Parts: sequence; C-alpha cells; structure tokens
Amino acid sequence: MQAILLAAGEGKRLRPLTATRPKVMIPVGGAPLIEHVVRALVANGIRDITLVVGYKRERIQTHFQDGDDWGADIRYAVQDRQLGTGHALAVGLETAGPQEDFLVLPGDNYVTTGLIKALVQAKGDLALVSTRSTTPSKYGVLEVQGDTVQRIQEKPSLPTTRLISTGIYRLPPDFGGHISADDLALTDVVNRTIQNGHRLTHVPVENAWQDIVYPWDLLQVNHRILNELADTRLPETTEEGVMTRGPVHVGDGTILRSGSYLIGPIRIGAHCDIGPNVVIRGPATIGDHSTVGPFSDLENVTLMDNTLVDTGCVLRHTILDQGARLGPRVSADRGPAVFDIEGEFQHIHDLGAVIGGDAFVGANTVLEPGAMIGVGASVAANRTVRRVPDGAHVV
Repeated sequence: MQAILLAAGEGKRLRPLTATRPKVMIPVGGAPLIEHVVRALVANGIRDITLVVGYKRERIQTHFQDGDDWGADIRYAVQDRQLGTGHALAVGLETAGPQEDFLVLPGDNYVTTGLIKALVQAKGDLALVSTRSTTPSKYGVLEVQGDTVQRIQEKPSLPTTRLISTGIYRLPPDFGGHISADDLALTDVVNRTIQNGHRLTHVPVENAWQDIVYPWDLLQVNHRILNELADTRLPETTEEGVMTRGPVHVGDGTILRSGSYLIGPIRIGAHCDIGPNVVIRGPATIGDHSTVGPFSDLENVTLMDNTLVDTGCVLRHTILDQGARLGPRVSADRGPAVFDIEGEFQHIHDLGAVIGGDAFVGANTVLEPGAMIGVGASVAANRTVRRVPDGAHVV
C-alpha cells in the first residue's frame, strides 16, 4: 500500500515558527511533525510514500532525501500554488500512480500507529478516520448511518453533530478519475463519489489524532509524544545532586549540572548545558546545542536547537524557535489572552510566549501571556511586551 502526504502549506497561523520552514517541519517531541507521520506509516509496513510539497519545500527534501534513513521510499510532487486539498491530491497522484488502495494524510497532524492500522483494515470502497470534536464547525462534519458516511458538510455554522472528518482517507487506485480541474477541496470530490454510489465507511478514533492549527496545539502534541517515553537515559556528564522523576531522556554530550531537578516527561537533545540548580517540569523538549542557565524554572516548554535561556528565567507554556536567546530573569507565564492573527481571534489560556528564530529578549523583560516575538526581533532589557514583528527592535 502507498501513502500520499499533503505537505505543501505554509501554516500562517503558526507564525513566526513558519517564517523559515513549512508547517510540517516544525519540531515537536524531538522531530519534525511530518517525521512522526512517516514513522507511523513505516511501522505499519507502508514504505512507498509521496510527499506533496510547496512552501519552502527544500527544507522537507533536504531532511528526508530518498527516505532510506526512515526505511521508506520517498518521492516528491511539487504543488506550485496551494489551491486546496483536492488539487494537492491530484498533483500527488500524477507522481504516485498508485496500483492499489492508498492512504491520504495531512503531513501536519498528530497520528498514532494504531490509527493507521485501523484505517488500513477498514471495510468499504473508501474509508476515512473520524473523531469527535468540541469545535466541529471548524471541520468537515459527518452525516452517517451506522458506519457509512452519507455526506460531509464542510465547516457548517450550525453543526448537527460533533462527529468530524480528520481528512485522513484510504482511497481506491482509480480515485484520481473522479477529480476534475475545478475541484480544489478533497471533500467535494469525496461527496461526489458517495453520490455516484461508492460506499464510504468511517473509522472512529479517540486520542489518536490531533489537528495542529495554533501554537498551543504544538505544546499539546509535544505532551502526547513525550508520553510515549518509557525510560530514563542520563548522560555520563551528570553531576552529583541531579534529581529526576519520571521519564527523562538526555542526548549524548549534554551536561546536567548539580542541584538540578527534572520532572518528566522530558527530552533533552545532544550537547546541551543544563543548570546548575534549574527546575524543568515536563512535558518539555529541549533541542540540540541549547543552554538553560542557573536557577531557571521551566514548565511545559519547547526549546528548539541552539537556544539560550540565561540565568533565573521563568518560562511557562512557551516555545523558543531555533537560535532564540533570552537574557537573565526573563519571564513568560500563561494566562488569559486574546490571540489575533489576520483578524482571526482566539481566546487562550494555555500559552505563555512564542519567540521566533534568532530573536533576542533582554534581561528582566516580562513577556505577557500570548506574547509573539518575531524572527530576528530584539527587545531591550526591563521591558514588558506582547507583540514584536519580525526584525523589529524594542529599545
């Protein structure tokens, strides 16, 4: 069986994290989002994979190359303009040319190996993965009779059920013949095949899938992935007085300095310098070549590669992109806030701050709940900030 992963989009609602990479390449739980999907496919014996790429596609192609390091055979289809999921699948099918049933998955979702297995084994001409959502109006809502889907209603303002489509399908090899040049949304094509007499079954899952739309979704998925850690692995350079509780997995060459207290699940990369006397409460992921200075206190954080958290910082529910640097005693705590991107407003409670790649925040600065610091931005010492655009300087 083959798989086609849709990975061409940018992910504007995740800026500044997508300013330098496609959404699917944001690191979560120690690896890019899409890598977790590829690993779930390979674990189910699906190694023939086509990636539909577009925005900053070189990041994806450089990472996976031919897929051999993941036990996969990966090829690429380029969607020059992101016109929709139906168009993306048509582009992918031109390259994949499946001779048997194939899977279609978004490359930016959290999926488990069990979800893939259930979809492969599902009955019917076509199958999709369904789940229940607290916000069904944001998705395709399913009208079903038993295990058979009658129609998918895309983003209804008044949904009649909480049962939604995850956008993950198993389709027959001739499915491409149902896609016309005007079909931009995959849902439209699927509804037409139902009307033409094909049976679409739905495979319900719980806690096996999550969409990733906003920054706080990344923290939730990081927690899900880290919950799979089953062991503690500490480096040889662990000084006396380091205490751990729960699974803590630390890469080679990292130094855990004395007096530090780590409560898992935590994953720390290679060649990091942690402590002394730091507290890290999981879920937490720290990338390679990163530093957490003395007396800092971190909880539910994702720090990407080459980040610096200086002495005495307090960070809650916060994401630092690659190369971001915090001076001494910077604080970021979660709290009620309104998240606004391109006129779309979301009330949030589970986000401290998002600091873009290569940004710098000076000593004693307070980052308000929901703070967004852009790529390459800088903030002088002793400030209180919430929104700093890419490349801007707060003096």
